[in-house]
Amino acid sequence: MEEIKYVDEGSLAMARSWERKFQLLPPQAGLIFVSVRPIPAYKGLCDTFEVVLGFTKKYAIEESTGFAVINKVLADEIEHGMFTFRTRVFIGVEGSYFDENSEEADKIAS
Repeated sequence: MEEIKYVDEGSLAMARSWERKFQLLPPQAGLIFVSVRPIPAYKGLCDTFEVVLGFTKKYAIEESTGFAVINKVLADEIEHGMFTFRTRVFIGVEGSYFDENSEEADKIAS
């Protein structure tokens, strides 16, 4: 029988705690969204995590700055080398996903 990859509760808890670390950044950091997701592994013991951050253009943040933020927030984890982080950084405008004709855009405009 082939062993399957999955995510254990401990890996989920770690991902949630790292998300909280990013969410505690001050508003001046320009963080719009954060996602930390464990990559399934055999026996559920995940050692690779996907980290996705979105920053607003409002504070003139560049992609390289976003990666520097990841390195700073996860410095201890990176230093100990126990985990691998696949990272992506997006730069955009808050609320830009709303279509001009959407109900949400109408609510915001009024």
